[in-house]
Amino acid sequence: MQNNENSGEITTLVVFQHGKAVTSSLQVAEVFKKRHDHILRDIEKMKCTQQFRVNNYSLKTYKSLQNKEMPFLEITKEGFVMYLLCVSDNNLQNMREFFAQNTEASVDEILSVGILEEEKQISVYLIEVAENHVKIGISENVAQRLKTLENTSGHTILRKYFITHKDAFKIENYLHKFFAKNKIKGEWFNIPFELAKEALENIL
Repeated sequence: MQNNENSGEITTLVVFQHGKAVTSSLQVAEVFKKRHDHILRDIEKMKCTQQFRVNNYSLKTYKSLQNKEMPFLEITKEGFVMYLLCVSDNNLQNMREFFAQNTEASVDEILSVGILEEEKQISVYLIEVAENHVKIGISENVAQRLKTLENTSGHTILRKYFITHKDAFKIENYLHKFFAKNKIKGEWFNIPFELAKEALENIL
């Protein structure tokens, strides 16, 4: 595995690095409700070539609340699919079947199947870390998601707001498109917090 320190933020289930869609072991642990060290352990035990590991699992670090350097893996789509196929966990069966029928599906689409099949409560959340610096995202566990964001980014969350809705994915997508001209990067937007909150409430 390649070892690269990462001081940037893990903002979503899937991000693009050098034009390639990747997720992280932290996000996989959050979606699957597993301990992160167990995800790392399972990937370490998988039987695959060293070259496959180098190409698809990149070892990085983040700082914990105790200011300790902690490891996590940046994972490509191919690496994520290998995880699905190799790890013995019945909870992943819906995702395996979805991928078997939709081999061109993206990682976030595969992950979404697992979330929706289990009928988890998804929330759309807004957070503000500075004036006109707002993130619009979704999570099934907002408290844990925000904790992860603070741990990995170094940002202090000044204000937050969220709603739980069966169409959370569609609402998030709508808001991202609505504020597209104000996009900074990823899920971050250069907009007032109150404006984002008003837009979210007006959809409901």
